[in-house]
Amino acid sequence: AVYDSIWTFALALNRTQNVLNSSALQTYSWNNSEVTTVIEREMQNVTFSGASGAISFSSTTREANTTVNIYQVKGGEAVHIGVYSPTTDSVTLVMNITADVPSDRFETTFVKVPLGLRCAALGSAAVLFLITTISLIMFIAFLDTPDIKAASPILSIVIFIGCYFLNVAAILSALRDFTIQESNITPYAIVCNCEVWFAALGLKLIFST
Repeated sequence: AVYDSIWTFALALNRTQNVLNSSALQTYSWNNSEVTTVIEREMQNVTFSGASGAISFSSTTREANTTVNIYQVKGGEAVHIGVYSPTTDSVTLVMNITADVPSDRFETTFVKVPLGLRCAALGSAAVLFLITTISLIMFIAFLDTPDIKAASPILSIVIFIGCYFLNVAAILSALRDFTIQESNITPYAIVCNCEVWFAALGLKLIFST
């Protein structure tokens, strides 16, 4: 705190009266090593209670000897639960808070989609896959027609590939819950990641072309 800094310097100057005469202080400058040395030496002996706590120094470093009260807010009320001592670098609890300490672990809970909905989603994905395949076959069969040539066949093939990727993502989404294992979530995580990648690539191919 600025308040404590000013008082520290003032008390250090006050202790130099018996060492430095008034003329030395009047002619003081930062280049005067004699005065600076005396003030620095006397500052090591300065001890007082300041606004930020007890003030004392070791070498040129302030000693951290101010205790810190620890409070916990419960129901909008601050409850004193402990004291930190910088001297011993330890915390002393003044009340038992073990019952309120939250668990340091997390739990994973899986919520499965009903089997009927999963089967419906899988059936829909299969139908879309079939429609995409039929459309691709018809597109290739009429590839030489002017309208198909004018639609840029290569870009159209890329769009079909994107549709297949989206179909695969839909199928994986329907099959995802079948991979859930409470003891091992790795298969579930792999399917989820594949689903996201197929969906992202499918959308990218379809809408980027």
